[in-house]
Parts: sequence; C-alpha cells; structure tokens
Amino acid sequence: MFDAICNRTRHLIYVSGVSAFDTDNEERVVNEEFPRSAEIEYIKMRVEAENFLKQNCGHKGIDFTVVHFPEIVYGNGGSFRSIFLERIKHGSFRIPGSGDYYTNFVHLNDAINILIAIAALGEKANKSYIATDSFPAPFKDFVNYIADQFKVKHPGSVPLILARAAVGSDIIRMLTRSTKASNAKLRKIYDFQYPSYKEGIPDIVAQLNSTQK
Repeated sequence: MFDAICNRTRHLIYVSGVSAFDTDNEERVVNEEFPRSAEIEYIKMRVEAENFLKQNCGHKGIDFTVVHFPEIVYGNGGSFRSIFLERIKHGSFRIPGSGDYYTNFVHLNDAINILIAIAALGEKANKSYIATDSFPAPFKDFVNYIADQFKVKHPGSVPLILARAAVGSDIIRMLTRSTKASNAKLRKIYDFQYPSYKEGIPDIVAQLNSTQK
C-alpha cells in the first residue's frame, strides 16, 4: 500500500497532533524537539504511524514533514460546530473537570493555509512543525469566551470520570492534558490570519448567528 501511494511522491506531509509530544511538566513549552509520548493508545498509534512513514520515506528518498495540529481546530462547521458552538449556545455544554488545563488552538482557515504553505516549500520544508496559534490558554477561558460571544451563561463542569464514560477515556485524557506549545518555527514561514482564538471566534459566532436568523 505504501509503495503504491508513494510511487510518484516527492514530498509527503503527515498530519499528527500536539498530543503526540510528551508533556511531563505543564510549565515547559513544547517544541518540535520534544520526545514523543506513548501514554495513550490513540497517541501511540499516531507516533507509530509517524515513525513508519519517516523511515520508509527515508528509504525511498521522499522528503517527509510531520505537522502537529492542536486537538482543537475551530471553525463554523463539522464537529466543532456541533460539539462546541451549538451546545454552548444552547446551554448543554459541560467542561470536563476544572478546565484549568492549558489547551492550544488554531482556526480552520489557518490550518488549511499552513498545509498549503508547507507543501509549497517542498523539499525546503523543515521535517517537523507545530501548527498552533500563538496563545495557548486554559480550556475554560476558551469555552467561556465563546459563551460571552453568544451572550449566554458560562458552561458548568462535569467530573472527569463522567466525561470519560460519556465521550471516551482517550479523548478526554488528550483534551485535559495541560500543554503549552510553541509555533516559533512555523512563524518563520507563515503569518497567521488569526493569531489567537480571541480574533477567530468572533467571526465564527457572527457567521453562525447570521445563518440562523
């Protein structure tokens, strides 16, 4: 399968997540040089896939780049709309645990344009990029900011044990791992349209409100 897909490929971009990095100390800012994590099964699969592709691309002389997106890529659609926007607006969203854990974000428009920018570099691209915006923040601040844009009450919380039972242990563990990631390498080749969620969320909420009038 790999041989068939990569027969004429010169540069392969693999999309992974910031959760693939080992965050043993939440005060440390994660960068591309951090070791990979294997504490969660889903993350372990991501890391194994990255290692497989990196090794086999090396054997075939294919340039390989891995792009680590945050767990929250936000936009006016898909799962972000159904899980976050709609539920926060209608008061059914609950924050897993305290919400004090730091989370990284990126607007969907930036995520797409980041991949285009890296693809345009081709063999000149670096081997690894962290593709988050410039301002990680406590998860509850992000959620409450969305609520403020809708002018609704801030969501309450739910114990982690109940969140894991409802959504899945791996998903909740990834979401609640406190991580601050640096995009310093990426900013050398890309200028963010939305450097923080406080610039991106208002546009999305305005779009959603306009389509529901």
